[in-house]
Amino acid sequence: MKKIFLFLTALALLVGTNACKCSRSSRNLPDKSLKDQIAAFAPLPSGKELLRSFTSLSPKEYTALASIEDYLGKPQASHIAFALGVQYYDALLACKTNNKARATQLSKVMLASPKTLKLDIDTKTLDTDMKELLKASNWSRLETYFDGFTKMVADSLRQNEEYELYTLYNLGTWMQGINRISTHLLEDYQAGATVVLHQHEALNSLLSNLELMQDPAFTEAPFFTQTLPLLTQIHQIILSDTNTNYTAEQLTELQEASAQLKSIFQQ
Repeated sequence: MKKIFLFLTALALLVGTNACKCSRSSRNLPDKSLKDQIAAFAPLPSGKELLRSFTSLSPKEYTALASIEDYLGKPQASHIAFALGVQYYDALLACKTNNKARATQLSKVMLASPKTLKLDIDTKTLDTDMKELLKASNWSRLETYFDGFTKMVADSLRQNEEYELYTLYNLGTWMQGINRISTHLLEDYQAGATVVLHQHEALNSLLSNLELMQDPAFTEAPFFTQTLPLLTQIHQIILSDTNTNYTAEQLTELQEASAQLKSIFQQ
C-alpha cells in the first residue's frame, strides 16, 4: 500500500509540469481587468469541511448523510467540473459507509473527468491503485485517495488559471453537502445541530468567485444566469443567522435551493 501514497505524493508534485498549459491569456477576456480578476479569485475551502462535525458517527449512521443518486454532469467542462464536486462528496460518504459498490462506481466516473477538463493526469495508474485499496477494504486510506485525487484536479485547474472551473468544482461539493445535511437535519430537527451549516467564509468566497467570472463562455451560458440567484439565496440564508442556529423553514429553503442548483448541471 505504501507505493500508492508515494505515487500520489510524486504525482501531486508533478502536476505543475504535466497539467495542461492552457493559458488564461488565450481567452477572450478584457485585457485591462485580467490581472485584477486573476488576483481576486479566492482559494476555496473544501466542502469536506461540512463533515467535520460528524466524525464520531458509525458507518450505519453516516448513511443518513449519503445520497443514492447517480449524479452525472452534462457533457461540457463546466458541468463536468460541478459534477465532480458532487461526486467527491458522495465518494467520501461511500467510504464512511463502507459501501464498496458505490465507491467503485464513483471512482470510475470521477477518473473520467480529467480528460474532459483537459488535465494530463495518469488516471490509469490511479485506477489500478484504487482497485487495490477497494480490494483491501481500507476505507480510511481510500478516503485519503479521493482527497488526493480531487486536490490534484483542483490544483491543476488553479495553475492553469481555470478559475471558473475551479469554482464550479468546489461549488458542487458544497451544494451536495448543504443539500444532504439540511435534509438530514430536517428529519429530526434540533436547532443546536444546525451549527454545522454556519459556513460564512466559504459561502462568501463561492459567491465572490462566481460574481468575478467574466469569460463569455461562462457568463453568457444559461447555467450562469440560473446559478447566480440561487447561490445568492443560499448565501443570504447562511449569513442570516445571529446565533449560529437555523430554523426548520430555513433548512427547507436550503434543501430546495441547493437541489434546484444541482439540477442545472445534471445530465
